[in-house]
Amino acid sequence: MKRPPAAASGERDLRYRKRFDVLGLRIAVASNSPRLLRLFDQAFGKLPAQPLRAQSPRVDVTLHLAAAARRRSSVPRPRLRVGGGRVTLRVDADNAAVVSPAQRRARLQVDRGMLAFPYLLRYELMEFCVYTLAAGVLDLAPLHGAAVALGGRVLFLSGPAGSGKSTAVVNCAAAGFELLSEDSVFVEPRVLRAVGCANFLHVRTDSLRSVGDARLRKAVARAPVIARRSGVRKFELDVRRTRLKIARRAATLAAVVVLSRARARGARLLEPLSAAQVRAHLRRAQPYARRQRSWTRFERRIADVPGFRLRRGRTPDEAVVALRSLLDPKA
Repeated sequence: MKRPPAAASGERDLRYRKRFDVLGLRIAVASNSPRLLRLFDQAFGKLPAQPLRAQSPRVDVTLHLAAAARRRSSVPRPRLRVGGGRVTLRVDADNAAVVSPAQRRARLQVDRGMLAFPYLLRYELMEFCVYTLAAGVLDLAPLHGAAVALGGRVLFLSGPAGSGKSTAVVNCAAAGFELLSEDSVFVEPRVLRAVGCANFLHVRTDSLRSVGDARLRKAVARAPVIARRSGVRKFELDVRRTRLKIARRAATLAAVVVLSRARARGARLLEPLSAAQVRAHLRRAQPYARRQRSWTRFERRIADVPGFRLRRGRTPDEAVVALRSLLDPKA
C-alpha cells in the first residue's frame, strides 16, 4: 500500500492502540499520537457494532502525526483520487488519507498544524478512512443522507441542503425513533440492510426553534458549535451522551423519503413516488455511490422499496407523525 510522505521520527512508534466495533467492522487502530487516537474515539467510540456477517472482518487503521508543525489559518478542501486499488483523500503534501479496501488497511497522516482543526480532521479524514473501508470491505452502497428506524425497519431520508433532514432526524429522535445516521448510510445491496454511525446530531444555530422537544432543545443549545466549510454554524450534539436511542443492529430499508422545501397543501404531507422517480432522484443525489461496484445491485433492489416525497408541515411534529405512519400502520 502506497503511503503519503512521512517523517521518519515516530513512524514505528505506534504505542497507542485501541479497538473499535462499528459499521460491521472490527477496527484495530494504532497511532503514535494520543491526541489523534482521542479524536478517533470521539468519532467512533461507544457506538454499536451493527454486525452484518457472522464474523465481522478486521481492518487496520494507522493514525500518524508527523513532526512538522506548520501553522495554518485554514485547511484546503481535500482532493479525492482513485487508482491502483487505493482511494486517496489529499489535503496537501503533508496531510492525506490513503485507503486500500483490498488490503483492509487505511493510513492517515497529518502534521501538527492540523490539530488546530479537530472537527475537519475527524469529519473529513477519519470518517473517510472508516467509511471507505466499510463500503469496500463489506461491499456496501454508501449513501449520503439520514436514517431513522422503528422495530428493525429503516426510513432513508434524502433531499437537497436546506430541505430539513437534520430537523426531521432530531425531532424523530425526540419522539422515540432509533437513530441510524444523520448523514451517511451504508446499505447491503442484496438484502437492503442498513447501518450507520449515530454519533452526532447537527442543528443550525439559527434553527434551534425547529427542535420541538423543550428538553432536547436545551441539550442542543449547550452543545459545542462547529463551522461547516460553507460557513454555516451548527450545534454538534453527541448522541451517545444523551438518552436518545441509537439503532443497535442493522435494520431493513422500508422506504425512501425525499424531503422537499415546499410547503404541504392541507394536512397531507406525504406524496407517493414511483420506482422510476425514486431511481431518478437517487441517481442525481448519490454521485459517489453510483461509482461503487455495489450500485447496480442496489439500484435493482431499491425498485422494490416504496418511495415518498415529504413536504413541510406547519410544525415539526407533523413531519414526525407522517414518518411514523410509514413504519407503524397503527400510528
